[in-house]
Amino acid sequence: MPARSAHPTDQRIADLKGREAAQRRLQRIAKLMDSQVRLPVLGVRIGADAIISPDGDRLDTARTSPAVAHATMAAEQVTRALVGRTVADVERDLILETLKHCLGNRTHAANILGISIRTLRNKLNEYADDGQPIPPPNSGEMRGVAAA
Repeated sequence: MPARSAHPTDQRIADLKGREAAQRRLQRIAKLMDSQVRLPVLGVRIGADAIISPDGDRLDTARTSPAVAHATMAAEQVTRALVGRTVADVERDLILETLKHCLGNRTHAANILGISIRTLRNKLNEYADDGQPIPPPNSGEMRGVAAA
């Protein structure tokens, strides 16, 4: 004979008891830590001095590393460069720069961009028709530029 399953109400009561026990434990921990910061969901306070960063420094005394500061500054510069430009302009520059990075390899550029080769080809034809110089596939002359 199969084991009788617990009634759904019994399960809900057990869940509530488990949550209440967890909340009581967190409240005891918070009292021990002489907390400063309030966690709104649980109503518990935890101080910044109790939080340790991955490198072992306390959160209230941890300093940003030069690499993090440099990455933050670079991200802000990129963001500022994008503000005020149309999506079509940003897309065109991204496609052309990726194609240059791939030394004209359309398949590799399409894979990096996450688009099909056909879409990339159609975009490049559109840009060439507008007079935009297109990097050649592996070698050859730039398309889209009037011959001198």
